[in-house]
Amino acid sequence: MAWNGVLAVKRLNERTAAMFSQSPDPAKFQGAAEKIKKIWGFSDTEIEAFRYFVCQCRHENHNPSMNKSLYLFSNAKRTGKTSIARALVSVLNGELSIDAAGAYESTLATEMQYNDHALPLCAQSNAVLLDEMLPKDSKKAYGQIKSMLTSNTCHFNPKYQRVVTLPAKRFYIFTSNDELSDFIQDDKERRFIPIFMERMPEQISFEEIYDIWKSFAQNCTPEPNWQIWYNSFAEVDGLLTKEKDYYKNAIKGDEVLLSIIKGLEGYFVGPPLFNNHLLVGKQTREERKAVLAAMHELFGEPYSPSRWKKSTVIEVLTRDEDATFLTPEDISINSPEARGLPF
Repeated sequence: MAWNGVLAVKRLNERTAAMFSQSPDPAKFQGAAEKIKKIWGFSDTEIEAFRYFVCQCRHENHNPSMNKSLYLFSNAKRTGKTSIARALVSVLNGELSIDAAGAYESTLATEMQYNDHALPLCAQSNAVLLDEMLPKDSKKAYGQIKSMLTSNTCHFNPKYQRVVTLPAKRFYIFTSNDELSDFIQDDKERRFIPIFMERMPEQISFEEIYDIWKSFAQNCTPEPNWQIWYNSFAEVDGLLTKEKDYYKNAIKGDEVLLSIIKGLEGYFVGPPLFNNHLLVGKQTREERKAVLAAMHELFGEPYSPSRWKKSTVIEVLTRDEDATFLTPEDISINSPEARGLPF
């Protein structure tokens, strides 16, 4: 308890203070940023994402609701995402080489404290690396993970002793071969900044990688208004958005569905009609939710909680005279290939 509660934190603070003892130099920052763009091909927007991550790790009493995790991903190998993550966590924890990064690499199970006596690394360090740690099938844990990412404490239960509350810095760098949208269950997510690494970088030594990111981190300065800076980053589309957009296009392009609606008696239509036409087999709650979201976006607010005016629906579906309608033979809405979804 003495080591984890006092001495380790003291030594971490001493190392970090020594690493960032000199005042930031804008010229050195610009030089490091240009090197990074040249070697790894990052855009100015992506450089800004790295700058935000570094500055939040250095920000005293940072508001946890404005935590942003970096998500470095690529379908290809040898793009350098793990090397960048290892270099950054080493620098931000005051280490003198990239070789020390292993001490700051954790698992999602540890950070979520699935084990009763687990002490997360976020309570012992300034930044943490999670390599290939976001499961695609995360429906049950997704809400807990979101809550964890914007918390600033954790409850540690040492064996045979009382539970203690410790401060936690939830500043994570995730690396993965999968797209972030495959993990996000909602329509949008603000807790991550995804950075796609598509090209193989120039081959340089680990020492050079460390030195470049050290110069970058040491010379970062934050924007004066954190809230405006936080809001400047685009939210990430999730599975619900992908499904909703798919069903929107399917509804707009289905001439058979339009004919069915025109032939209905009565003045209102509701989700059951669309669900029964668009979904085959046992309907899931996620599918019905996506269809309903598509209807809201296409037809606006319903006349009642579960009904739209038939005239409004027909007007929307026939508004574009140049619209191309597809027949059931042209589109298979329940085809995973057509959806592009992991069903």
